[in-house]
Amino acid sequence: EVVEALRFRLETHLADPTSDPLSAQVWKAYLELPKHLEPPFTILDAGCMSGFLYHHLKRYFTDFTYTGVDRWPEALQVAREFAPGVEFIQGDIISGKFGEFDYVVCSNIPWKKQAEYDQAIINLGEQARRKLFFIHPNSEILFLERTTGPIIPAGGV
Repeated sequence: EVVEALRFRLETHLADPTSDPLSAQVWKAYLELPKHLEPPFTILDAGCMSGFLYHHLKRYFTDFTYTGVDRWPEALQVAREFAPGVEFIQGDIISGKFGEFDYVVCSNIPWKKQAEYDQAIINLGEQARRKLFFIHPNSEILFLERTTGPIIPAGGV
């Protein structure tokens, strides 16, 4: 039942991303994101759900390697069905280590505590070689670029 609902949601996103209220919240940012990516690149989609970002990026790029991570096994099952051969990992984006990527994108996550948000920025920032993008539900994009030191939240830790 959950898998069927997730499958239906991904099919809806692929047909018209603006028709789903959750996708519509970040669609403007998703349209902006490709302008900030330089191929070839590797990208981690932190909180990927069913992998919609992968399909979106395929419209713009051919030379990239995508990895999606989410905590929901049902969402990852659907992601693998729609993108065979693409890497999808079950894990916790607040503390999990998934490798090093040119870009890390984290979008539309309903953070319950500021401390979780801050820790995710630190954790995912350590895995981003170039930029970390946090896309908020209002399509605001927080860009954090790697310079010489670690990426840390604006308010510190």
